[in-house]
Amino acid sequence: EGEQKTHELGRVASWGPEIAVRGEWVACPVAVEPVSWTVNERVALFPLSGGEPRLLAPTPDGRPYIVGWSADGERVLVLESSRVSSAVRELPIDGSDSIVLLDGDGYVSAVDTNGKGAVSFVHEDVSDPNHVCLWRAGESTWRELANPVPTDWPADPVSRTEVLTWTSPDGLEIEG
Repeated sequence: EGEQKTHELGRVASWGPEIAVRGEWVACPVAVEPVSWTVNERVALFPLSGGEPRLLAPTPDGRPYIVGWSADGERVLVLESSRVSSAVRELPIDGSDSIVLLDGDGYVSAVDTNGKGAVSFVHEDVSDPNHVCLWRAGESTWRELANPVPTDWPADPVSRTEVLTWTSPDGLEIEG
């Protein structure tokens, strides 16, 4: 009806600011200040009406990719790296600690939620090709929907892969 207006909700310094809108809130990654080349981000909730953003709990990797909102609107789902794997976490909007849904079980990509409690994603690891998975709210684990094995996938076992862990001179644990 009337002219639509845009207004600034807040300052966002992010390498890839994806957003998810629900009700009166916009979830968006923001840089932890001071901004640096190492990339350290958190998810903030910006009120659509304006005002101060609400920071959600930090994530272990500091690079949360926003997937969407939980069915009840009480948590924001994020995907991030976790050592040599992936993690899917829920960030409660009250700022309390993140809730781990999936961590350390291969590589996860193409994560999406329908906003009604179901999460879909593509899962793979070094011995299995991509397969499409679904995780419904209330279920204890995800299930495979499709495993489109390429025609040239080897019939024999693939080479053994081993994750190596070591401590750097400054005490940081490295995994590769």
